[in-house]
Amino acid sequence: MPYDSQGPLSLVKIPDVIEEIDWSVGEVLSAGPAPLDDNTLVIFTSDNGPWLSYGTHAGSAGPFREGKGTAWEGGTRERASCGGRGTFRRAPSV
Repeated sequence: MPYDSQGPLSLVKIPDVIEEIDWSVGEVLSAGPAPLDDNTLVIFTSDNGPWLSYGTHAGSAGPFREGKGTAWEGGTRERASCGGRGTFRRAPSV
């Protein structure tokens, strides 16, 4: 595992976190009896919003109102990233 924090979690830099996520996802994709193939779509997302009860230690919803456990934008909006090795065909319309 390449992750090597230099200090408490609150001081970990974003590049360190991205490196850890990249390594972890690579481990998952290559795990099992056969690696995931060209027909696999990988969807990476996060949980919804910051935990408001932890104050500034749990992240920020930025300009959005509220956080996790609410129906406001700060609790439901999340980033996502999708990718895959192959080409995906569009499904026929129903």
